[in-house]
Amino acid sequence: MAAHLSDRKLIIPALYALMAASLVFLAAYGFYVVTEHKRFGGDFISFWTRAEQAAHGQAAAIYDMALLEDIIAHPQNFQAITDPLLFFPYPPNSLLFLWPLGLMPYPLAVAAWLLTGWFFYLFAIVRSPPWPLLAAAAGKGDMRVIAAFLALSPFVFANVMTGHAGFLLAGFLFLGFALLDAKPKLAGLCFSVLLFKPQLALLLPVALLAGRYWTAMLWAALGVALQIALTALLWGTSIWPDYAHYLSLFPAALEHTSQILNGLKISAYRSLTHLGVSAGVAGMVQGVCFLAAVASVWLAWRSSPPAHLRYAIFVTAIFLALPHVMIYDMTLCALPALWLMHRVWSGASDAWERLALVLLLLIPLPGMIGNIHNLPLVFVTMLFVHAVLCRALIRRPS
Repeated sequence: MAAHLSDRKLIIPALYALMAASLVFLAAYGFYVVTEHKRFGGDFISFWTRAEQAAHGQAAAIYDMALLEDIIAHPQNFQAITDPLLFFPYPPNSLLFLWPLGLMPYPLAVAAWLLTGWFFYLFAIVRSPPWPLLAAAAGKGDMRVIAAFLALSPFVFANVMTGHAGFLLAGFLFLGFALLDAKPKLAGLCFSVLLFKPQLALLLPVALLAGRYWTAMLWAALGVALQIALTALLWGTSIWPDYAHYLSLFPAALEHTSQILNGLKISAYRSLTHLGVSAGVAGMVQGVCFLAAVASVWLAWRSSPPAHLRYAIFVTAIFLALPHVMIYDMTLCALPALWLMHRVWSGASDAWERLALVLLLLIPLPGMIGNIHNLPLVFVTMLFVHAVLCRALIRRPS
């Protein structure tokens, strides 16, 4: 059954408007970069610098413990620091994906990183489980608009502006979901790439265990072991202990230079502490969110809902569970957006699901501005969208 005409009349123009807004924001960002003589790609400079070091045999300099110790010992000297070059809290296996960029000049490297990542991300979206269902419900004309929106969405803008790994990691997660039932070994290898940013994989063992995907779990573990072995072989066995030491210092150092990420943090803990709530209370709320996220993922994957619903629940649960999650991680939100779009175009959605879709698509742009002013718009939106998805899980026909 086609979407109700009134729904389509609202959603299609909204997609066009959001695409236009993303392009305007991107143009404004480009103008700022040019007029203020800044680097395009935000935090990508941190990736590129470490890629250069890895490509030229300077692996020992990648994790700069002395800098973090100096920040912790003399925080007054670093209060105004906003340079992303300072930090590299990513595990050594990330260098497997980054080091070729170190052989290029910065402008070529940032273009290669963002464009190849963007194409891979779009390829993975088209391969993801909700896509063919939405295509069957929406028809070719509307799917062209939806595809254009996903290529130019606010999710895309947030990752382009910051130069992060959102395209890469979302793409591998989506491919893992697409391959999970038919080719669980390849799915596990795709999931292992999330070691690049391991907190995003925190709920994967819960999901795979609940769904009894033993083969995928085994191959994910093998993929992780292979990446660890390769990095030790290429850059020395000391690189992993260096990373562990660096990571132990990183949270304290980051607290003293919090201006760097304030506009991008969207977790429950960060949202509450920015509002002036004590760290203890915020930590307890974050703990409750984590337990709720684990429970919802377990129930979704232990029962037998449509696969695209449990994948959507998994993604939104990430934003509740993690104390350190960023707005550029919202590239993952293409998956729940596709599920909600399918509900609308198939004529099965209700008012709550339509509201969840609108808020999810809208929130990245005002969310970045809201975070700068300590308004937790993104977290509240992700909490609402997750609740709507869990409601659909509970109400599904038995």
